[in-house]
Amino acid sequence: MSKLKALIVDDERLSRLDLKTRLSAYQEIRVVAEADSVSSALSALNEQDIDVVFLDIQLSGESGFDLLPKIKGSMRVIFVTAHDDYACRAFEINALDYILKPIHPKRLDDSIRRLLESGILVPKTSDQLISHSDLLYLALDETQLFIQAKEVVCIISEGNRSRVHTSDHRQFVVRKSLKEWEKVLSDRVFLRINRKVIISLYQIDRAERISSRQTVTLKGTAQLNFLVSRRKISLFNQRLSSLN
Repeated sequence: MSKLKALIVDDERLSRLDLKTRLSAYQEIRVVAEADSVSSALSALNEQDIDVVFLDIQLSGESGFDLLPKIKGSMRVIFVTAHDDYACRAFEINALDYILKPIHPKRLDDSIRRLLESGILVPKTSDQLISHSDLLYLALDETQLFIQAKEVVCIISEGNRSRVHTSDHRQFVVRKSLKEWEKVLSDRVFLRINRKVIISLYQIDRAERISSRQTVTLKGTAQLNFLVSRRKISLFNQRLSSLN
């Protein structure tokens, strides 16, 4: 049976040893490399064909988030962190798996099971929907990264994919449909205004009503202006009023 090749990234040698020892109990996984910094992790990723990265967030003078954009989009990442409410919320609302230090055997077992089954954590309550102040995880073809949700101007459908536009004029094509985005984004901040577009209500420059047509222009560029579908006009105006 082919084993998943794992990289452990942690700046504490004893922590790496502890996790490596625990992972040895899983016949489906083989630890092929360890790293104690972003640079050494990059070297390992370039030298080895890695399937899964166990990534500590708090590295000496660095953050595991700095490594994330360098990890290929096809690699799975299981985040490992000391208790950090902000980081843990980011993982939970973006349906990513993470393990808290000190590692509990049952929690590790659950993570490995999800990894092997390619399962994910699924947000279940309104408190777990992505809002304006949260971090947003983007899985791209060649990489993966977090951005601030408040930077998102709109998300435009491209079939089974979508294009995320940000306030600093970046664009990211993400392996996620608008229907999938709707399941994880709070509609009090991110509203689907027609079949093709989700907008951030915080990024509206102006909204105009002409006869029965409702249009919205977003901040940053005049090119980002859209028509609100008739069946969404009432909800659009309701959400817009609630922000004022």
